[in-house]
Amino acid sequence: MSKERGELTMNKWILAIISAIAVVVVTTFGITLKSGTASAATLVNSDNRGSFICWKTTQKCMDLKDDTFSQGQPIYLWSSSGSDMGHGLGWNLDKLGTVSATTPFSYHPLDTKYAGDPYYYIEKTTATGHNGCIGDVSPDVTGELAWEPCGASTTRWVWSASNFLVNVDASDSQFNLAPMVASTCSTSDGSMIKAAILGNGCDGPWTVNTGTGT
Repeated sequence: MSKERGELTMNKWILAIISAIAVVVVTTFGITLKSGTASAATLVNSDNRGSFICWKTTQKCMDLKDDTFSQGQPIYLWSSSGSDMGHGLGWNLDKLGTVSATTPFSYHPLDTKYAGDPYYYIEKTTATGHNGCIGDVSPDVTGELAWEPCGASTTRWVWSASNFLVNVDASDSQFNLAPMVASTCSTSDGSMIKAAILGNGCDGPWTVNTGTGT
């Protein structure tokens, strides 16, 4: 074999190897990037549809942890803007009625206190509708807010004229029959939201903002 022919053969082998490596790299990383981008877009657009319920005037809002729809899954505070925004921020306020002298509380002095205020199921939105509601996992004590099936006893909330979120069942279950409201004392991402007695200094007001999903 001549020297020129040997060099030509060697060059062909080198080019073949480089081409093979390039195909593997492009294919592998192309699939990974495409999959990751599509997944993130689906989460943000699907489950941030509807309204954001935010702490005071901040952009920290109620978020279903890990965007996981299961009973007892925590609802915590998370950022509603930027690259690290939550994926379970969207909610729908399904109005059940208006507080009257005899409903929705079984302890009627609370009906008197909140007379005329609306009460709701606060439904978790999905891409096409909703799935589950905000509830209180331990209504007889200071419990954390969590995903519960809509219609469960702890999923009715009065939105007061002062913009406090009053849990009907938790308030009725208290030994002193005091209003139990959605409360958080920290605005850090991941801060738990609990039902606590009104007047604890961490209970609001809450605001409703338009979501960014589709």
